[in-house]
Amino acid sequence: MKFPVNIAIACLCALSLNSCKESNDSISPDVIYFPDADNVDMDKLPILTFQDTLFEFGTVLEGEIINTVYRFENTGKVPLILTRVEPSCGCTIANDWPREPIKPGDEGSINITFDTNQRIGIQNKSITVIANTYPSSTILYLQGSIIGPQKTQ
Repeated sequence: MKFPVNIAIACLCALSLNSCKESNDSISPDVIYFPDADNVDMDKLPILTFQDTLFEFGTVLEGEIINTVYRFENTGKVPLILTRVEPSCGCTIANDWPREPIKPGDEGSINITFDTNQRIGIQNKSITVIANTYPSSTILYLQGSIIGPQKTQ
C-alpha cells in the first residue's frame, strides 16, 4: 500500500510549523514599560540620545548617493528597543539599525542612504525612529541642496 502524497505533505507542514517556536531569548511584554500620558516613570524607560539629529550634506550634484550614520546611546536605565525606522520618502533608505535590545550605556547606529537622482533644489528629509521611549518617536533630519546638470557652476 502506498502512502498518499497529500498526507505526507500535511505531515511535513505540521512538523515545520512546530519548529517555528520562539526562542527563549525574546523579550516578553511584561519587561517592557508602556507609560500612559499622565504618569511617566522615566526610571523605567530607556533614553535614546543621538549625537546629532541633523545631517547637512551641503551642495551636491544630482545623481550622487549620500550615506550617513546617526550614532546614539541608551542613556536610560533599561534596555532600548528600536521597533521601526521610517524614512519620509522612497529616496531615503534605512539600511541598517539594531534589531536587538540595546543595554543601558551601550551605543548603536542607524545607517541611512539618500539617492539624489531626480531631486533638484533644497532637500529636507526626515527619518522617524520608533522605540520604547517617551515620547515613542524621535525624528532625524537630512538636508542639503542638489544642483542639476543645467545649473552646474
